[in-house]
Amino acid sequence: MSRPLADRALRIMDALLTEVESRGYTVEPQTDLQRGEAVHTLAIVIRGPTFPLVLTERTAKVPYELTWQELRRKEHNLGVWGPGHWLDRSASLDRCRAC
Repeated sequence: MSRPLADRALRIMDALLTEVESRGYTVEPQTDLQRGEAVHTLAIVIRGPTFPLVLTERTAKVPYELTWQELRRKEHNLGVWGPGHWLDRSASLDRCRAC
């Protein structure tokens, strides 16, 4: 959960848990092992069955796009600056007149 959303998420969780307890159900902490690490959650217990609660945030992965400086460095490492400009791999960016 990112910091900007944590406050709002915790307020929503507090309202939910307050309502759960006002209806006579219980809230219990749970600890499970996932990949060898302890994961702490809360669970609502309603007449026996437990319903775990976890705060998560949906995120979308955005492909990273190289900047023009990074592209230039990458091209230099390959020995090519661009069409018609050949640069030896041992040359530094300082010595490249085409850049």
